[in-house]
Amino acid sequence: MNRARVFLIALGAALIAVSPSAQTRTADGVDAFLRGDYGGAAAILKPLAETPWAPDHTAAFFMAVLYDRGLGVSPDPLRACAMLIRATAVHDSPFGMAAMGLIRDRQRTLGREAFDTCNWRASNGLDDRFEPITFALDQEHWIAWDRKGATISYRGADTRVELPLVQRYVKLLTIRHTELAGGSDRSNRRHFVEFVRWTPLAKVRTWTLTWTLFEVVRDQLISVTTQQLTTAAGDEPPLESTVDLAALVSLRLNGNGDPEYAVLTGDARQSGVVESDAGRQELKAFEAQQARARQLPLDRDPSRVLDVHRRAAVSYAAADADGCGNVFVYGWTHDRAEAIAVRADKEPLRIATAGTFDLAAPPAGLDVRLHVYERAMSRFPFCTDIGTPGLVEEVWRPTRGTITIQLAPAEPSRRAPGHYRATIQISGAQFVSPSGVRVDQTEPITLSAIVGWLAG
Repeated sequence: MNRARVFLIALGAALIAVSPSAQTRTADGVDAFLRGDYGGAAAILKPLAETPWAPDHTAAFFMAVLYDRGLGVSPDPLRACAMLIRATAVHDSPFGMAAMGLIRDRQRTLGREAFDTCNWRASNGLDDRFEPITFALDQEHWIAWDRKGATISYRGADTRVELPLVQRYVKLLTIRHTELAGGSDRSNRRHFVEFVRWTPLAKVRTWTLTWTLFEVVRDQLISVTTQQLTTAAGDEPPLESTVDLAALVSLRLNGNGDPEYAVLTGDARQSGVVESDAGRQELKAFEAQQARARQLPLDRDPSRVLDVHRRAAVSYAAADADGCGNVFVYGWTHDRAEAIAVRADKEPLRIATAGTFDLAAPPAGLDVRLHVYERAMSRFPFCTDIGTPGLVEEVWRPTRGTITIQLAPAEPSRRAPGHYRATIQISGAQFVSPSGVRVDQTEPITLSAIVGWLAG
């Protein structure tokens, strides 16, 4: 045994005798260590040092000695290094100060890459049950997983996806690849990766089993959903061989030939259709269009002051609309100096798919307003919690007319439950200003937007 190791063991033996913070189990483990019962010492100290819940820094110090020398455990320099880092958690303790000096030595002897691994294991756990795996998806198409993410090879080019799979003491089950041939003729091959892990809950000896579903589309890894399936109590989670995953969650084709996932048990029972690549592209185009609409260059100088008491234009293009909530849709005039806003609460209005209402006597849950602004608006004060300082407007209200509200699923809305397209049609309307000026609708008003969430 070299002088450094003799010093390490001697220092630990001397310090444990005066350490006021050593708990009974830790002291028993150190006592076994000093008696030369290294197997017994490891059996006591290892769970104390490697637990996700408040690892014992004294136990970590002695486990570093055992791993370094291979006493009672297989020699493992990386585990010894990780245990030394954990021993520094109480940096002003004798063990913490001793570990700090020894870590500097490990940094020199291990090399940069191995020392980075040592640091990572100290923070995220030593027994994550992860095994690197590669899935062949098609010709010139595969995905390889490691602890820090995945590499997708597609048509001769590699794309790296940084996605740490193992963090904060998680325990992994086998990563699974599922191919589903969907579409009307079952010829559309889609590739899914299921990633299942046990995650410790803070401060309680309980583990949560979490299921995450990805789809591999060309050189992209698309996150579909993450679901919590069940929990288990104990210092360690159940082994994979005891988990019946098929009873907890499924991935299958529905009657329309679309991939569908389902949580099969517990309070989180639910199912969802996995959006198609075409649907995702449609959504991206839709969101881009909405973003452009919200940030269109103004036709007028934004510093130009308009007469806020002017006659309302009541002219709105169907494309110039946005929405959020349950149900809130608004549209604007070409010069962005006027907007119409429709708020409809589905519950009191009892709207399932459609409803028509009289604007002369709007029911509870329906509000239609026309906003005339003093300036052209670069951003409208709807669907946002950002205020508009100095906003000057005049609000007009309808005195007659009818409004029809139609709700329908739309491809972009399939991303999450509760998202749908709302189409608003107003006809024969008349609006009145606070001063009594009246203006009749002369052009059709049709507004359409995706609603069901709060847009930023």
